[in-house]
Amino acid sequence: MRRSGLTSLVGILALTLAALVGTLVSGNSILLGIDLDGGVEVGLVPVEDTELTDEALDDALDVSVEIIRNRVDGLGVAEPDITRQGDRIVVQLPGIEDQQRALEVVGATAELRFRPVCAVLLPEVLDVGDTAEADPDADGDGVRDAPFGVFVSDATAVVDPDGGAPVSPAGVGCENIAIDAQDALGMENTLPDDDDPDQPVILSQVEDGQVTGRYLLGRSMLTGAALENADATFSGFEWTVQPTFRAGAEGIDLFNAAAAACFNVSAQCPSADLSGTSSQQLAIVL
Repeated sequence: MRRSGLTSLVGILALTLAALVGTLVSGNSILLGIDLDGGVEVGLVPVEDTELTDEALDDALDVSVEIIRNRVDGLGVAEPDITRQGDRIVVQLPGIEDQQRALEVVGATAELRFRPVCAVLLPEVLDVGDTAEADPDADGDGVRDAPFGVFVSDATAVVDPDGGAPVSPAGVGCENIAIDAQDALGMENTLPDDDDPDQPVILSQVEDGQVTGRYLLGRSMLTGAALENADATFSGFEWTVQPTFRAGAEGIDLFNAAAAACFNVSAQCPSADLSGTSSQQLAIVL
């Protein structure tokens, strides 16, 4: 009986060893948890003065879990564990090397920014070559006459020694930006770490996982701090978001100024597409 038991044990060990060798030969590796490989564990809880309760709080926490999961995916962690424990969100990131960076990404508070569209670009980066023009702004209104959009300000821009986008001088929205709209066709998107509300950016619009457009956006003209509330309703085949702005100079007045700049196609918001036609767009960026 003992001999039979020993034979079974040896057989199980042999099968286990064979499976392990087969896994390693196929290119797979053993993923260690946070207790064995080190890493980061952080717990997040709602702020004490939140007005959300019951179902609304549950929905907000579920959305927060998905947002954190998307952020963690960008860190390249092999086996992150993101779970809800009541009103607490626990995030475990085994094997993460830059722990401080991981904590900043996971715990960062998002900001809503309203940026005027300076120019509508192609969905993909285009090699534009030499785009010099004799007089891109013949009428002197600060808006490129041809082929489209804004152009580099006469004001001196500070050049990034690392090869990034030049730093624009002071201005509102698309005024005096240091990125030529035609040159922007050949520029890569702005990295999240370089997204400065006081500087223009190039960002993509993504629908169903596909990039449908890229935009040269001006400086942020207001942020989510101007909002008091927002409701989302589903009608037919699309969602409609109805924002409520705070009263006064720090709320609705800021939005009205941005909307008027785009409606009037001013230098603050030329919103030009490739044909030179203004689309009068104000982008809302998270």
